[in-house]
This record gives sequence, structure tokens and C-alpha cells, in this order.
Amino acid sequence: MSRSYLTVENALKGSVPAQGELVWSYVNLADFRVREFELVQINPSQWVMKPAPLGQESLLAIFAAHAEPWQRQLVADYRRQAKTLANESIVLIDSWLHKAVDGQHRLMAMGLEGITRAQALDLSKPRT
Repeated sequence: MSRSYLTVENALKGSVPAQGELVWSYVNLADFRVREFELVQINPSQWVMKPAPLGQESLLAIFAAHAEPWQRQLVADYRRQAKTLANESIVLIDSWLHKAVDGQHRLMAMGLEGITRAQALDLSKPRT
């Protein structure tokens, strides 16, 4: 099976994240536009339940304990369109650290809705 690769810019459909977003810890602006990373399939239902390899709590546990009201509302809104999001959007992840880099709220909504297949751009797997 052949692997697929995309730039972060293409994965985010040209949308440029704000300066303080986590994605900038992984790429600079040049890499954002030209460096390609592997496009992978993930299971959001499992992803939000699994603890990170360094012993941190799962994304679901962190969300349950620390989410702000606006974040809870955003996830509730995304839950209504979880199937569409799974088919049409790409979240950014670091599979080595089991971290959602961009799209955490979409990923949480898909996981809570029982979605078992979604696309993710894995920033721990650059094209070599």
C-alpha cells in the first residue's frame, strides 16, 4: 500500500493557525508550506481514550477536567457534524507522543460520537 503525504498548509486547506498555536512548535512557516508529512488513518474513539505514552491522562480525561465552557460548546457543536468532519477534515497529530496538535476539539467530537475512522496528518512522520 502506498503512503500519502501532504503539507500542513494543504491539510488545513490554506488556513494559517494563529501565532501561538501548537503547530508552530512542529513547523516554521517555510515547512508549513513545503514540507510533507504522512497522511494516516486514526480511530478517534480510541484516540481520545488512550493515555499518552509518557503517562499523561487521556485527551478525554483532560477535557473532562479542564475544558472551558467555550471549549465544551465547540465540541457540542462539532458533535452534530462529526460524520462530516471525519470525511472532510484532517486533524494534525504527533503519533509518537500521542498528541493532538491541531483539531483537538474536532477529534474529541468525533471520538465522543463513536467515529472509528478519520484522517490525520502525522507530524512525527515527515517525508524523508
